[in-house]
Formats: sequence, C-alpha cells, structure tokens
Amino acid sequence: LDAHPPGLIVVAGLDPRPHAQATAVDVILPSGRGAFFRILVRQLIAARPPVRTAVIAETKDALRTPRQLRRLVETFVVVPPLTYAQQLAQAMQRFPQLLVIDHLTPESTPLAAAAAQRGLCVLSQIDTIFRGADVAMALLDLGAPQAALDHLHWVVSVQRMAMLCPHCKRPTPLQADQAASLRQRFPSLIDLLDSTWYDADGCPACQHSGRHGDVAAFDIYRGDSAADHRHHRRGLLSLEEYALRLAAA
Repeated sequence: LDAHPPGLIVVAGLDPRPHAQATAVDVILPSGRGAFFRILVRQLIAARPPVRTAVIAETKDALRTPRQLRRLVETFVVVPPLTYAQQLAQAMQRFPQLLVIDHLTPESTPLAAAAAQRGLCVLSQIDTIFRGADVAMALLDLGAPQAALDHLHWVVSVQRMAMLCPHCKRPTPLQADQAASLRQRFPSLIDLLDSTWYDADGCPACQHSGRHGDVAAFDIYRGDSAADHRHHRRGLLSLEEYALRLAAA
C-alpha cells in the first residue's frame, strides 16, 4: 500500500449508525474502520517521498492530520451549497498525488471511481459488512461504473471480534474433524495445528458469556481487474486466517 499505485483503495467495515433504530446488526461490534482509515491515510501521506494530498470531506477535521503532515494536505470541505463534485473539481486543480474521500456514498462513489480511472491513487472507506471481492459489488450498487472495477486494487476490511475470557479460558483439544477442515480450507496454517487451542465456558467475571474484550481482525484483498472481483479471487489474507493466527499465537 505504501507504493500507492494509481487506483482505488477501500477500507471496509461496519460502524454504528447514530440515531438509527436498533436492529439485528447492532449485535456486531463496531469495526474500528474509521480509526484504521485515519491511520492508513497518515501512513500513505508520510511515505517516502511524502505525497501531496487532497482530502474531500464533510468536516475540516475528518482526518485529524498530525501537525508535521499538514503542509502536505489540503482539505476541501463539502458544505451546502458545495457538492462533492464541485470540491473534487477544485482539488484536481492542485494536481494531488493522493486523493482521500471521507466516505463512499451514491454521490461520492462515481467521483472516486472516475478519479481512479484517470490514474490517481484514491483512498476512501465504505460502511459495509462485505469483505474482499464482495466490496466491488457494493461499489456497483453505489453507482460505480463496471469499467471502474478494473481500478479497484485493494480492499482492507476491518472487524472487531470478541476475545475469550482470560479468567475461564482453558486448553481444549482440536478435534479430528476440525483439524481436517482447517487443513482443507487453510493449507498455509498446517504448521499451527499443533498449537494450544482454547475455549471458555463462562464465569462470573464475563457474566457467563465466555467472552471478554475484543480485538481487531483484518481481511486483505488485492485485485488487478474486474475479472478478479467477479470470480472472487482469493485475498492475500482472509479474516478467518487472521483470526486463527491470533488464536494460535
């Protein structure tokens, strides 16, 4: 990612919706997508050499840019009557090396796709439970043209997962059918099968849930063309593999 080649980079994850009515989705832990997005933006701006960056956002402090990077960043705030399209036009006149759009919506997605098609490195985020190649289909639903999927190169999905309670977790043997399933689905994890695995039955400390606290897990997907997305090309690192490596650590 530090090489920031031309194309679209999307950070995906589902975060709480303020003022929304409670639904079944609310049982999902907040992904932490926004925090990771800001960290990734800073890393890309501070790459060697540093890059000129244009940020299009609905608030001036959307990214909370560190003081040492502010000289490289120009923010174009979308406040009525200004639109994303108008602010993007202004931003492009500055010839940025990196374009950051605060979030993908039916208004901003076609603009982000068009900028990526013109050879710009574009970074944005999307509020979704989808991961990997499925995010490409979500972009189509938001108005991205089919041709733009050739320029979707990275999807980094973030999800928070509950951790076992440290007070009641205990070693548990890996059953033969579980080991066989892991070998088949994740051949790169065969070396982890001899690790110590744990389970938790619950205790007063975790209100008998067996879970306490949470941890961020990532899914890393790299695609070179729309065909990769259509055929659901395997990602570089799946969320399940990431979680299993954490569990075996």
